[in-house]
Amino acid sequence: MPNAARWSAVPFKTEDLPAIGLFFKRNYKGHGPYGSVGLFQWKIIDNVHALGVINLVKDDDTIVATTSITPKSLVLNGERRLCAEIGDTYTAASHRRQGMSILVIDEGRRYAVSRGMDLVYSTPNDQSLPGFERKANFKLVPSANVRVLVIPLGLKAKLEQRVHWAIANILDSMFYVGVLLFLKARSALVATSESIEVSELKELPDDWDKFVAQAQAQYDFILSRDRHSMAWRFIQNPNKYIVLGLRKKESLVGYAVYRYSVDESRNDLVIADYLTLPGEEDCLRSVLKVILNAALKHRASSISLWCAESSANFRVFRRFGFLARSTVNLICHQSPVAAEVNACRKWHFTMSDTDNI
Repeated sequence: MPNAARWSAVPFKTEDLPAIGLFFKRNYKGHGPYGSVGLFQWKIIDNVHALGVINLVKDDDTIVATTSITPKSLVLNGERRLCAEIGDTYTAASHRRQGMSILVIDEGRRYAVSRGMDLVYSTPNDQSLPGFERKANFKLVPSANVRVLVIPLGLKAKLEQRVHWAIANILDSMFYVGVLLFLKARSALVATSESIEVSELKELPDDWDKFVAQAQAQYDFILSRDRHSMAWRFIQNPNKYIVLGLRKKESLVGYAVYRYSVDESRNDLVIADYLTLPGEEDCLRSVLKVILNAALKHRASSISLWCAESSANFRVFRRFGFLARSTVNLICHQSPVAAEVNACRKWHFTMSDTDNI
């Protein structure tokens, strides 16, 4: 068995990208494909905020552990800062319990700090969280309180693990019809304004930055949604997103972004991002009806999103029919700026602020 003292983390080279993609193909256990060359090219090399990095541990020439630093633009208490998300922290099963995860995490954090990213955050799962807290000086940000909200539309994938596939199909169809009737009835009770126009945006409109400046000002913590950031995040992304704009009397008052996350057993619709002007949160009801119809048309298994519980948007989502599930493990390294982050009370943090979608 290799000695832990021999391992070292090295920054990737462009020619490593195919091998990194193969590493994730073998080791990623989440839903759908992940770790393509195009994805890493986009978020690390073609990043519009700064050059990112993927740190690797190799056993001879074989990649056995990774982590990445993705630069982001943060607006913290009205002040723009450069920050970074640390993600893609994986170790091959054959090389676990040798300190590799902490090695690449520390190396990634040092890279970020050396390039002016004074906040480094992550959203690890429950299994990875203790390592970040005990060994890497990351702590949860309790003031964020970001919740996972879900509308389940199907049970087939779960039922097939317990009963015969034919029975699973019957029960899933019954559940689907019941949910459909419930949501249609609830939707009829949720008033929507006829003055709200919902349309798909193939490109960002001329008044985008004017809208964003007003919308961002209501939050203490929000990653930038300006034209530069949004075009990179969604339009230039190798994955396909659908951006829906909300207009009221010809003025842009909000938007929502969604995509389908598909693998061999699931077809989920994920609302990756959304934002409205202050006081216009109820206009989300109009776009939620459009998204619900899209999910039903594509027989999606669920609709999911992230929302801070303190946000006025949270109330809109819950009234529409979303169920509040787990709390997102949002953590940040305990740098000098961490105290300022912990003091934030008005949060906007969506799934698009991570590499999860």
